[in-house]
Amino acid sequence: MILFVFLLSGFIGLMTFIFDIEIISPLVAVSIHFIAILLFVFVFDLIWDLNFSFIAVFISSALIYIFSYFIVYINLLVTTNKLNDYVRKMNKQ
Repeated sequence: MILFVFLLSGFIGLMTFIFDIEIISPLVAVSIHFIAILLFVFVFDLIWDLNFSFIAVFISSALIYIFSYFIVYINLLVTTNKLNDYVRKMNKQ
């Protein structure tokens, strides 16, 4: 199980390259990342017979992705507002 978690974290890190591709939207990138991680988990479940529950893995992964996407979206809004305020201040000078 420790080896599985190690491999999963490495795979998640490798799959973050999908977010660097500017052609696809962030929502599509998150969807591709989500599906790839689920496939990785289920393939290893079949190979090593880890007895994961499909529904439990799907729901917990979906909740983690929704929460993470929400946090990133809020951070993007805050950053955008700060940049807009800075531009407005620069235009007034």
